[in-house]
Amino acid sequence: MKDIQKNFDLCFTPIGGVGQIGGNMSLFETGNTGLIIDSGTLFPRDKVLGINYLIPDYSDVDFSKFKHILITHSHEDHIGGLDLLLQSAPHLKVYASPYTSVVIKNKLKRSVDIQVIRHLENLSIGDFEIIPFEVDHSTADTFGFYLKANSQSIVFASDFKCHTDSHNTLKALDKISDFSKGSNNFLSLLDSTSVRAKGFTTREVEVYDDLKYLLSKDTRSLLTMFSSNIHRLKTICEIGKEINKKVLLYGRSMHFSFKCAVEAGILTPSHAEDIENFSTITSDHIVLASGCQGNFRSTLKNISKGVSKFFKIQKNDQVIFSSSIIPGNEKEIQGVYNAFVEQGADIHTYKDFTIHCSGHAAQGDLELLIKNLPITHHVPIHGETFLLKKNFEFVSEKFKNIKTKWIRDFDKLYLKGETLYIHDYPPKKPLLIDYAKHTIPRSIISQRRKIAESGVAIVNIDTLKFSVYGVKISEKQSHKIESLINKKFSRDRDNEELRVYTRQLLHKTLGSRPVVIVN
Repeated sequence: MKDIQKNFDLCFTPIGGVGQIGGNMSLFETGNTGLIIDSGTLFPRDKVLGINYLIPDYSDVDFSKFKHILITHSHEDHIGGLDLLLQSAPHLKVYASPYTSVVIKNKLKRSVDIQVIRHLENLSIGDFEIIPFEVDHSTADTFGFYLKANSQSIVFASDFKCHTDSHNTLKALDKISDFSKGSNNFLSLLDSTSVRAKGFTTREVEVYDDLKYLLSKDTRSLLTMFSSNIHRLKTICEIGKEINKKVLLYGRSMHFSFKCAVEAGILTPSHAEDIENFSTITSDHIVLASGCQGNFRSTLKNISKGVSKFFKIQKNDQVIFSSSIIPGNEKEIQGVYNAFVEQGADIHTYKDFTIHCSGHAAQGDLELLIKNLPITHHVPIHGETFLLKKNFEFVSEKFKNIKTKWIRDFDKLYLKGETLYIHDYPPKKPLLIDYAKHTIPRSIISQRRKIAESGVAIVNIDTLKFSVYGVKISEKQSHKIESLINKKFSRDRDNEELRVYTRQLLHKTLGSRPVVIVN
């Protein structure tokens, strides 16, 4: 084992995204060259007070060996951590597709060294020969990557779907198969997100008919979707033109995505307009709003609450959810549904019509890609542990000749000659990032949670004045506690003794234990 660790041909280390959905980041190394694929964020499973997102803990990574980062696509779970990473490793050169490059530049709002790469454009980075190849996903210009170094081959497709009519992808697999000849091992690292679904994932073109049917109705239409789904955005713009209805953009993220699509040449400014330019919304308009998950203060949430400035729901309006529900958001979305219905609107979702499709590989997609490559080993990526196991089981059962392994974040997978070896490493918890992009210790979050649950009491050690926040207490009870504090500490005042005594008084008086701070 020690010999392989020192003299490996190729090493793969997932830093994020393997054992969780989000925070995708992967390291690939030879003895001389290191490169990174993606630097994403993940979002807290529970409401974490003051935390915007999480990123993988790469504090132990020596970035002096890594000088290049490849980006698969423009979703936040793949590029959201890029700004912080470039602050830690400003020497990194970024490689991304045309649309993804536009998104990164607009998000970072500063100069960044990006090399635009294209489908099947061969790259050489140190020991690595790389072929980026186009895959279907729920945003534009998404890539998988083929990597070859020291007679070892890897195909990496973290987000993809692949049908028999995915011509660009299937042609790419033919080229990769030829290019990989002579490799000792061929390892596949493939998406696990939708592995439980049988058959093939629905294609984007298949949502066109039902969307056109709904949008053609002689009624006002409010449609919400994932703003980053540029294919869907283009579809709706094309339908609007075909049925002679004007598409109106509403929401910051919707405007951002449209702007990036125009800059990348996917759409033109004439495809849609700003809702703010229209004082009256009629059945000749399609209002395209961001916030499909019903997030607090999102555009859709404000419309549902009746506090939107530019669009108010009227009876018989239709609200079209051209999106799925991210697990954990069910309660929030149901509340939005109810609010719209109570105002007289009709709701249409992906459960009623074919108006949304996943961007991730079902079993048929996985099988098609694997069949078209001379794969010897397979490792599931991009998914929570439960999904990794399902991916492992599916490929193990379907392809008896392929050696299927299962790893987690921070494990190291070594390729040497015809040998594949995995060394287990203990996982590290993601870092918590607040809205100012500062790393917040978990101990502070624990303090915030205690304050949020129990409230806080403050005692001034000089004046012995007592005040509480977030605690239900009468004026009489407050005066009594302050009086007892003054009596007890009229002379000697020890900080900790004062804190403990105040907490005991609160518990005796109120039956609860707020956080006590001696100021």
